[in-house]
Amino acid sequence: NSLAVDAQGRILVSGTNGGVNKVLRYPTDGTAPTVFAGVPSLVVGNTVLEQKSGRILLAGRKTSGGSSGVVFAYQNTGAAEDITFGPNGSDGFYSTGINQAIDDMIIDSNDDIYLVYRDTNLKLQKVSADGSGLDPVFASGVTIDTGIVATNTAHIAMNDAGNILVGSPVGANIQTRLYNGTSGAAISAVETIADETPVLTQITGVADEFIASAYQTTGTAQMLTILVQSDGALDTVFAAGAGIAETAPQAANQMNGISVQPDGRFLMIGRKTVS
Repeated sequence: NSLAVDAQGRILVSGTNGGVNKVLRYPTDGTAPTVFAGVPSLVVGNTVLEQKSGRILLAGRKTSGGSSGVVFAYQNTGAAEDITFGPNGSDGFYSTGINQAIDDMIIDSNDDIYLVYRDTNLKLQKVSADGSGLDPVFASGVTIDTGIVATNTAHIAMNDAGNILVGSPVGANIQTRLYNGTSGAAISAVETIADETPVLTQITGVADEFIASAYQTTGTAQMLTILVQSDGALDTVFAAGAGIAETAPQAANQMNGISVQPDGRFLMIGRKTVS
């Protein structure tokens, strides 16, 4: 479900095997990974990231002790949970209190945590670096209702200006909204982009803009590369002014991720289904 690179260049992997969530960390030489301690009660870990402090965070959903979206903290060694994380007595968990998985998570330069999850509408939270609770400045310490009626997995990213773009499929479209990462104030209205019932797979901050990857599930199979400006609107120059580049290299019918190389080229990863 998730790939990330830690401060030492090691690869963090989160996924599910045999119904059990696993977190692995591969050394830089690609030899056998460290298998992190099990996470009892966590059904799915959707995103794994490292804070600058070295703490490893896994965002997803738990079912025992009350179902809710959670962020679980590991010690850097991966041998055990970090019980210093989360509200007092939580034993290494921060919980949204809502019975929905956390879809995506990012961490800013201060180690503060941003989460998106679906609860009728798409919700956005900023959590303190130690997981003790909501940031008291961001949206005055409350959860933001983005107004996006999300129908599939949501994603989030931060640009170099510290602003936050959230997005999710909504029926036959993708909707996004831009927020100030410090105050939580909305910078844009809800923007509706793309069509053909797309699946949104990633959003990444690129300088002061954002790049998103998606793919269509109806009509002609297409991999979508979406460029969003710093004001939250589609870029008016990219892809001949459309803001969305549609491609199907090697007849690929899924686009599952995207990164930007130093020379500005986009590197996409996807899937080709052969009948």
